[in-house]
Amino acid sequence: YLQDKAEEYSEVMQQVSGGDLTQRMEQDGEEASMDQIATEFNDMIEELEKTTGQLKSYVDEVEQAGAEVESSAATVRQASEQVADSIQKISDDAYDQKDRLDELQTAMDTLADDIEAIADQHDSVDMSDSLAEIREVADELDTLTELSQETMAEAEEVAGAAEEQAAELNAVSERANDLQRYAQPLRDILERFETEAEHEFVFSVGPTGGAASPSSQDDDE
Repeated sequence: YLQDKAEEYSEVMQQVSGGDLTQRMEQDGEEASMDQIATEFNDMIEELEKTTGQLKSYVDEVEQAGAEVESSAATVRQASEQVADSIQKISDDAYDQKDRLDELQTAMDTLADDIEAIADQHDSVDMSDSLAEIREVADELDTLTELSQETMAEAEEVAGAAEEQAAELNAVSERANDLQRYAQPLRDILERFETEAEHEFVFSVGPTGGAASPSSQDDDE
């Protein structure tokens, strides 16, 4: 009996070592010591099956989360790069406009000086209104120049922040890619093991974390 039972247990162990974690040793109540071995073995394999099933689901979620992070990071990175490029172009155009404003302001000041000189030379000519209007336009151009400078400075900060975000998201995307790559060897090993569906766990990878089995999820629903 003991020899037959030992061979039976040995066959179960071979199947388990081959990756079939669904196998169990049968207890028949004939020999307490053999039943004890079966109990301990079955408990151990039960725990191993649960752990392996949990890890399989964990790897699935890790790979999925990594792919989603990589995809999201790539999308946001592309948007950030587009924002940086657009703002840079706007900033370049603003520099051109500022240069033109500076030229116009200089021309206005020169014109005002010329009008003032003519008025000084000819007492009979009243050009005070024209001079005042030109000075007013020159002042407005000066205000526009200052606002342009402030706007360009702010735009460059935004562009710089967008470029920094794009660079950071590059790093995030690379790490997400590494995460998927590192998970693959673990998956390859876990694929060797066969487990029951009831021992496959569903992981929730996210801000709250945690894991739940299908049965517990059904109970919650």
